[in-house]
Amino acid sequence: MAGLIVSLRAMLYHDIGATLAVAALIMMLAALAVTVFMLTRPQSAAATEPEETLTNSIASGNNPTAIFPAAPAAGSLSAAWLQHFLHLLNPEKSLPDKVGLALQQLAEIVSEGTHLYFTIDDGNLHYVNGSRRDAQGKCVLIPSGDTLVEETDEKIRSCIDLRTVRRSESFYNHLPFATGNRNDGGMLLPVVFFNSLHGVLATLTTAPAFFTKERVDLLGSFCSGMALMLENHDLFHATAAARQNEAERLLAKSLLAEILPRSAAALRGWEIAQVVDYAPEHSGDFHAWINLPGEKLMIVIGKCSGQGLNTALFLTRFKTMVSCLIERCPSPADLLNQLSAFMNSENMHDLFATVAALVIKAAERTATLSLAGHPAPLINRTRSGYVEIPQVESGVPLGLFNKGVEPYKNQTIQLLPGDGILLYTEGVTEFPSGGRERFSLEDLRLMLDKLPEESANLMLANLSGQLQIVNSGRETAEDHTLIYAKSE
Repeated sequence: MAGLIVSLRAMLYHDIGATLAVAALIMMLAALAVTVFMLTRPQSAAATEPEETLTNSIASGNNPTAIFPAAPAAGSLSAAWLQHFLHLLNPEKSLPDKVGLALQQLAEIVSEGTHLYFTIDDGNLHYVNGSRRDAQGKCVLIPSGDTLVEETDEKIRSCIDLRTVRRSESFYNHLPFATGNRNDGGMLLPVVFFNSLHGVLATLTTAPAFFTKERVDLLGSFCSGMALMLENHDLFHATAAARQNEAERLLAKSLLAEILPRSAAALRGWEIAQVVDYAPEHSGDFHAWINLPGEKLMIVIGKCSGQGLNTALFLTRFKTMVSCLIERCPSPADLLNQLSAFMNSENMHDLFATVAALVIKAAERTATLSLAGHPAPLINRTRSGYVEIPQVESGVPLGLFNKGVEPYKNQTIQLLPGDGILLYTEGVTEFPSGGRERFSLEDLRLMLDKLPEESANLMLANLSGQLQIVNSGRETAEDHTLIYAKSE
């Protein structure tokens, strides 16, 4: 354009020299020639866009339309691309899925190799996933039943000591091996994160001179990236599990707070007290006060198997069953037999419970007891100054057996004025004592025997205090529940 203006001015006004006009004309013709060349350039010479091969199914999940460019050929950018890809894998995917996606991308770049990943746990080798190209050149996953997996498993076991490899610093380098044929070869590469061995990558090939320095460096870089990915996987799922456990703990605590009574019941002619101490993760203790017609009180105490939320859900259902059955079950044995029949008919064999049911009546000194695998109570004979272990049948826990179980029986305990009955759960005898593993029933009997005659509340407070001294202030590992009913 500038050359055209200069030439026109020279022709019209003659105020520009001929030399300058000729130079401007040459510049104009050169520019015109370049323009014509660009416009007539063949379309095949134009740059093409890279193929897009990865879909949003392997994206991080934040952008549902994200698509990754195709993997570059093996070279200086391959390692960085793989590291970037591993970083973007969805953290919520399972370990086999993550490893499968990672190995498929490795097979895209290192196309002449077959890649298998194994974890090592307590001296055992576990296949996770693998990838290779099929006859059509497509990257496919290798199922665990493939004969190649079995052969590679045996080869790895012959190359390294699985019992010591996690504790040894010797397997932090690549380990080449032969696969049997002259041109075949393989290499084991440790997947290590800060001296912590996650697993082993086995790369197999039939190509001659396959393991060049550039390719081995690429495989090593891939293993480093995958180690970081696996570490993040463990942290992510550990954090998710911790959040779920905390949510379950809070839900269980809320349910149990509604089920378990906060204070003891009252009955004319009796002093009744309770002391409970639950472990951080509730280990199954429960008790209930049930008012019956005729100024009677049924005390139900027990322990169910399981912990945490499972226990809370079981006890919620158990309380509902008791509420439904109690109207037609005037005695402890009737209740336990009905509960046993119902639990067996509902196939509730995943959890079971030991239960003691005791009925006392206002202004009377006779107690009716029935046991379903629960420890026998202690009878504190205050007038004689002796604590007695009554000879009663304990029966079997509820829900533990569904055939051949003897019906539960009512057993009568006669009391004198001032006598008391101590009901307790198994957690009471789980206290450490004098270096021994368990605090025995005899230890508990002697401890109660040495306490002076006092009210029910003071008796339990003193007894609980003695148990805490025996426990040396350690955190409660098992629930323990104490109930003391003293006749006036």
